[in-house]
Amino acid sequence: MILLLLAACGADSLTFTISPDPVAFGEVDFAVEMPDDGYAPIAVSLTNTGSTDALLALADFDDTYLCVQGYSHDLLPGEMGVVAPNSTYVLNIAVCGYAPGERDSQVSTDVTVSTDGDPSSLTIPVTFTPVQTMGDTS
Repeated sequence: MILLLLAACGADSLTFTISPDPVAFGEVDFAVEMPDDGYAPIAVSLTNTGSTDALLALADFDDTYLCVQGYSHDLLPGEMGVVAPNSTYVLNIAVCGYAPGERDSQVSTDVTVSTDGDPSSLTIPVTFTPVQTMGDTS
């Protein structure tokens, strides 16, 4: 878990804890049909550990790889709302695909959340390895 601490002056300085950070899915098996929410969804908590409200919006994610529950890549940025001090916003991220030639290799991507303060964005690193098991061979 990484704590984003900023020593910037002014009322717009924000501090967030992202957990888990990074979001590491490990091996994701694409042998079965994709569930409605994507493969292996993980709840990612963005906790405002600062002393000022923060307006958050989902700014970007690579929809070749990821699904973010409640958000469409075509409609970004997606408003997440205001997160008060000591409050948490939960973003549900799942794996939804991989590019040709990437099977059995680690894929790295990220999710970007914009803020109305400093920093102007939070980056959530994501990794996974797409695999495809071949049924029972015994």
